[in-house]
Amino acid sequence: MNRMQNFTSARCLVLGLFFLLGAATTGIAQWSARPSIGVQTMWFNGNNAIRQPISPGSDRDLPLGGGMNGTHPGLQLQLEFLPSNESAFRFPISLEAFSLVGKTTFAATPDVDQRKRRWLFRHSAEVYSVGAGVTYNLVDGLPSLYVSGQGKVNFISSSELLSRIYYSDNGSVIVERTVHPDTASKTRFGAYLEIGSQVEFFEPLLLDFSIGYGALNIGGRDTDPATQRNLLVVDNQRRDPETIVGFVGVNFSIIWKL
Repeated sequence: MNRMQNFTSARCLVLGLFFLLGAATTGIAQWSARPSIGVQTMWFNGNNAIRQPISPGSDRDLPLGGGMNGTHPGLQLQLEFLPSNESAFRFPISLEAFSLVGKTTFAATPDVDQRKRRWLFRHSAEVYSVGAGVTYNLVDGLPSLYVSGQGKVNFISSSELLSRIYYSDNGSVIVERTVHPDTASKTRFGAYLEIGSQVEFFEPLLLDFSIGYGALNIGGRDTDPATQRNLLVVDNQRRDPETIVGFVGVNFSIIWKL
């Protein structure tokens, strides 16, 4: 079921690209439009549960986190609408997809076995976002300097936790099990603020570089004491209040000036 949901979300992202390109060719009320494609990273910051280790220690009372304390790659498709080529304002509509993965590995060699064993925990999920907002040029011309803000609707897939014991020397699997800490996908409302610059590449292309800060779940958090829990953690028994998950993003895009 999880694979089917991921396939459906990916298909919607591709269909969204065709929609953006179609809108770009027709324009909206004589406005011009600029489609772009880019790569983006998501790095969760702060002391939230998603960054805590999957297994924090031997104390059974300690909460289990998500283990996602690194950077996570993403793809962005965006369409910016301009009232005119001289306008300081632009109005972006974006589609994004991120792959989130956290890993933890332990030594797991019993005394009766001379071959070294490892115990791997791999926690993974996907985030699909739809956003819209406004961009303002602080410095006109090229290179430019701009600030931008977008509201986001974030679709967070059911996460998957893989547990695998294997031999270190050849990687052969001894035992493997997969569970889903989240039994269903979630929808949350967030925001993203960024500052960036655009430079000329070659006609009709521009290069865009930006860095920003966002939050996945400003709105729509679960507040029911019977079901609430933090996002993207492997412990599905603790009913801690869902805290806001913030992240740093870095983006590189190629823009097509129609």
